[in-house]
Formats: sequence, structure tokens, C-alpha cells
Amino acid sequence: MAKTLTVEGNITLKKVIVDQALTLQDVALQLRMAQGIAHFTKLNVKTYGGSHVGSATVDFRGLFWKYDFASTIKNLQMNEALSAQTSVKNLVFGTLATNLKLHGEGLSMENIKKNLNGEGNFSLSNGEIRTLNYKDQLASVGNLLGIKELQQNNKFNDLRGS
Repeated sequence: MAKTLTVEGNITLKKVIVDQALTLQDVALQLRMAQGIAHFTKLNVKTYGGSHVGSATVDFRGLFWKYDFASTIKNLQMNEALSAQTSVKNLVFGTLATNLKLHGEGLSMENIKKNLNGEGNFSLSNGEIRTLNYKDQLASVGNLLGIKELQQNNKFNDLRGS
């Protein structure tokens, strides 16, 4: 990456469709890059009934790129997102809110995974976890959410984690 490259600007997109499974709306990106460091001071998008506000910095100067990323998600409809993006369909319902901060380095996915660190929290409100006839799938969702035993339909007002 050229250290003399300077970029500054805003990008706004009304709608972006990715692989017919993900629709992003009202995408707004603000970028400033100078001396080999890119600052994305605004990474905003709406999807699955919710909104994402974030920022990121990528340092291209070293052998391995360094990343810092902050993200806040509000009002994301969990079933819509999971049903569209995973094999978990019509199982987890509720409104998701998250705060996340990540930092790491690397160019390959293997290096990024190895060097990625962060902290965050989530809240799933007005939710429900529905059971399936598949005991193993149900147990894996329960383990992921920290629930030791799941009943037929588990409704909750607020499920939190960090």
C-alpha cells in the first residue's frame, strides 16, 4: 500500500443486495486515508429491521495489517438474520442489541483469527427460543446462549451476555 496515497470522502448507497440473502439499506461510509492508515469514521447500515453504527481503522504500513473495529447494533430482528444467513431457521426470536470492539492483525483469514481480540456484550429482548425435534441442534443453541436446559418454548424479556 502506497504511503503517499491520500483519500477523503463519503459514500452513500440506498440499497445493496448481497447474494440475494442480505439486503443492506441506507449504507453510509466516511473515509479518510493518509500515510498508510485508513480511518472509517462512519460505517452505518440498516438491515433485518435494525441498524448498525460503527467505525474502523486499518493500518497498512507494516508487514501485517492492523485493524481496530467498533460496532453498535440496535433493533436487529434475530430470526430474520439467522434464517437468512445460517441453517438456524425459526428457532431464535427477539430483538438484538450489541456493542463490540475488536482489534487484530494479519492478511490471511488464519492470521486474522489467531490475532483477533476484543470485547463486547449483547442483549436479546422480547425473545423466544423454540425447540426442534433435533436434540443436538437445540443443545448447541442452548450452549451458545448459556442456557443449561431448554423447555418446549422458552420466552424471555431480556437475555444478556458479554
